[in-house]
Amino acid sequence: MSETGWRLAAELSDLRMIGQVDLPAISYTYSALNNMVDDTAGNDAAAFSWSAGGWSQAYGPWAELRNAYQEILGKMSENMDLAGGAVLRIVDRYAATDDEAAASLRSAWANTTPPLLDGEYIVPGPHPEPRYRD
Repeated sequence: MSETGWRLAAELSDLRMIGQVDLPAISYTYSALNNMVDDTAGNDAAAFSWSAGGWSQAYGPWAELRNAYQEILGKMSENMDLAGGAVLRIVDRYAATDDEAAASLRSAWANTTPPLLDGEYIVPGPHPEPRYRD
């Protein structure tokens, strides 16, 4: 970044928004979807077992597909958390190189989140932990 002072702070504020608002929101969504997919396993017996006993041949491929999709969603949630943390560390490191930028950034984020763009939202709380099946 070649900017300094308040201009650097403005760019860092955009990055902070990504690390503190956008990526956590994406992580929250993937984690919630992971849990929803996991919840479908509760219906496996009703959907795939025969009244005479045993399981339908469709159950194995279905369970593998569901579990793989669930794992992808969970790993994406974890990766978005990691990426958000990395972005915030980058913001802090750049801010530490310019006192005026650091002061402007602190002022912009003092006791609040700057205005959200259309479609951005603050996650309602900690997201559910991703679940995994074997």
